[in-house]
Amino acid sequence: MLFNYFKIAWRNMIKSKTFSFINIFGLAAGLTCCMLISIYLLHEFSYDRNQPDVKNLYQMATTFIMNHKEFRLANVPAPMGATVKKEFPEVRQYTRLMQLATFEDKTMLQYRATGGRAVSFYESKGFLADSSFFRMFNFHFIEGDAASSLDAPNTMVVSETIAHKLFGAAPALGKIVHISSGTDGDRDLVVKGVFRPTGEPSHMDGNFFLSFGGGGWKILRAGRRTILRPTICSPSISGWRRVPNLLL
Repeated sequence: MLFNYFKIAWRNMIKSKTFSFINIFGLAAGLTCCMLISIYLLHEFSYDRNQPDVKNLYQMATTFIMNHKEFRLANVPAPMGATVKKEFPEVRQYTRLMQLATFEDKTMLQYRATGGRAVSFYESKGFLADSSFFRMFNFHFIEGDAASSLDAPNTMVVSETIAHKLFGAAPALGKIVHISSGTDGDRDLVVKGVFRPTGEPSHMDGNFFLSFGGGGWKILRAGRRTILRPTICSPSISGWRRVPNLLL
């Protein structure tokens, strides 16, 4: 019986070739589009899902109103995180993150070994981060202590790839690297950690992280510039709903 159904369908396809082609092509195109959209959505919703406490992480944003239109950016004034933590006991911790791409997304890294030649190259995806950043977000450290890696001023954490390019097979901890960027200026930093990228989609897909302390943004960080990207960690959603009522 099933064979007869296939036989009749085949005969109808041969008999009405144009109509059959339109149906089959439309079905194939629809299924292809459906699969591509599904893959795209799965990828978009997979960002930062490797973080163990991702459901309790909230990125703050600023809504600008211009010409009766609203524009939302993932930036807030520098003091916002500390103020929210002070005013709302539901907020357990906060951190700020700023990409080194205010002027150009490339930073020169240079290391000169004792008695050796200098190794220098440009890298992208650099960030300035608070000392609490690696206490809130989980990175796989292969050298150094993640929790305290950015506690001191003029410190940095690099990826395993950058550590290999700078130091080869030698340990990276304690090495001094000269950084030159249009955003943070020139300064020497001590390597306090090396992490291995997971390859998972992330909004914080950085190749290296620099401490805010000791950088060239000290004045701006004290002002009310919308240039930093705080992320708030709260133990309860109900408590977090009160935060938008805060006015600075």
